[in-house]
Amino acid sequence: MLRDYKGFMLLEIMLSLLILGVVLVMCTQVIAGFIRSGASSLNTTQASALAARLLGEIEANKYVLGSRTGNFEDSPGFSYEVNKSKVDYNFSQYKYSIKWIEHGTEKNAQFTLQKFEP
Repeated sequence: MLRDYKGFMLLEIMLSLLILGVVLVMCTQVIAGFIRSGASSLNTTQASALAARLLGEIEANKYVLGSRTGNFEDSPGFSYEVNKSKVDYNFSQYKYSIKWIEHGTEKNAQFTLQKFEP
């Protein structure tokens, strides 16, 4: 004889709690990934803006032959390196990079420019 049960069995409740727990863990990991991605995007955008500032200084002829490093006073955590070398009689090559720490790993953006300097 089968009985007509009203309500849920303990096994059904436990199984639904297990499924709910797995889904919640997966959702929190996805949200954490979105937050990390947003921070990474913000740092990359800031590094691009700092590189544009360095490009302006290069165009204003503020650098001499050799290498120069430094930190950005208004952007803590970001540093730069500019290396100027002569390619030809009238051409100079600038290699510059922006460095920062992101999630415990050093990241950098590197750029190269050749400039006519008569």
